[in-house]
This record gives sequence, structure tokens and C-alpha cells, in this order.
Amino acid sequence: MSRPAPLEAAAKFIKSGRIEFYREEETFRRSGESLPTHKRPFAESEYALNPSVRGKYRLAYITRNSLYRIHSNHSNNLWMNELEDYRPKVFLNPTDAAERGIKDGDLVELYNDRGRVRGQAVLDPGQGPGIAIFEQGWWSRYLEGDSYNALTYPFIKPTNEVYFVPGIWAPNTAWNEALCDARKVGER
Repeated sequence: MSRPAPLEAAAKFIKSGRIEFYREEETFRRSGESLPTHKRPFAESEYALNPSVRGKYRLAYITRNSLYRIHSNHSNNLWMNELEDYRPKVFLNPTDAAERGIKDGDLVELYNDRGRVRGQAVLDPGQGPGIAIFEQGWWSRYLEGDSYNALTYPFIKPTNEVYFVPGIWAPNTAWNEALCDARKVGER
């Protein structure tokens, strides 16, 4: 557990000392985000980088913690790996999987223009359609040299840079702003 940021370090960003829903900084005004607003996913990241991905990759790529590890803690714990059948999981909606000929337990590959990652398909009716979830924390030696981060795009949102304070608030890559598709391993 980390300690809260010292009030002096954060005070310059919270002028009123309260939760602020309106931001006056030029970066927020220029981006149309002085007030909280909804922006369509991928518009500033994937689609801006490569507009052709709109039809090419139809799944939003998201990573999550696995049941038996926190990030990469316990990645080399043989007992924890045994509980996961020594394979990372790829969670897909059954409808998305059926469109791609994927069955529960199949070895699948999530891929895009930046890379690929492989795991065992878990068809979950509670999983939202149009989303592929990969369990994070698997070291590359367990992924045939691949990385679950290989599919992400290191997009930093300009409004995140307004509040940069080393070790407290820092710009972050948009981990949920990546697109991919899925196929059974061996299919092209």
C-alpha cells in the first residue's frame, strides 16, 4: 500500500481544495474536456494512428489480473502455474468466439499490427461482446517470447500530462485503447 500524495504536491492541481469537475487549463479547453465528457473509444489512439484498423480489428483488447497472481507476482510459482494449467487465459464472448470458429479450451492467438499473444480460450457468456481479455502478469518465457503488452499502443493522453508529478501522478499509456482480433493457433 502506498501513502497518499502529500497535500503540498497536489494542491497546485486542485485550486479549490475540493473535487473539481471543471478544468480551465488550456489543454483541457483545446481538447473539449473542460467538463467531463464522453469520447468514443479509439478515436484519439488506434484510429488516429492507423484509420484502416476500424474494420480490420474488431475486438477491444483488455488485460486483467488472473485469479492466482497480482500483475507478475507469482509468475514463476510452480504451484500457482499448475492451478492455471500452465496457460494464460483469453476470455471471449461465445458469439465472438463462434464467429471465429473458436471453442472453449482452444489455443488462440490475439493479434494486431504490433504483435501477438497466445492463451487458452475461455468462453464466458458474461463477457461483453467485442472484447478480448487476456490475463496479465505472464512472463514472456511462458508466452513463447511474446508479451501481453505487445498489442498495446503507448498513447499518452495530453490532458494526463497536465498533472505530471514524478512518483505521484504520471502520464500513463492507454491500456484499454488497443484493438485486436482472435484466431485459433495455426490459422491465418
